[in-house]
Amino acid sequence: MQEQLLLNGRVVWERDVAADPSAWQQTTIDLTAKLSEATSATLQWRLYERKGVSNYFADVRVGDIVTTGLQLSDPGVANAATWTAGLAWVGGPVYCSAQVYHPNHGADTSARAAQLYAG
Repeated sequence: MQEQLLLNGRVVWERDVAADPSAWQQTTIDLTAKLSEATSATLQWRLYERKGVSNYFADVRVGDIVTTGLQLSDPGVANAATWTAGLAWVGGPVYCSAQVYHPNHGADTSARAAQLYAG
């Protein structure tokens, strides 16, 4: 299974997630030549299955995107309205979601539950 970065619908980087499935990897991808005359662009991450497998789990996360000469509206990948999950699949179950990190999730959830049950 390949993790891929697409720029305007074209693959510009990929790696085999099965080669080292549990390691966090920091990757630098130079898009300078591909963006030289662009005024806007669309970045997309996807998992792509080259060979069919019957039962394989992959947990892929993207965060803290750093750019030079390009402005992203949400480089921390923290706004679910900016980054959305998409799914195109034929066969077997697939679960896909955009999960946004919330630093105070536990405390905020407890406070909200207390409000709901207090009233």
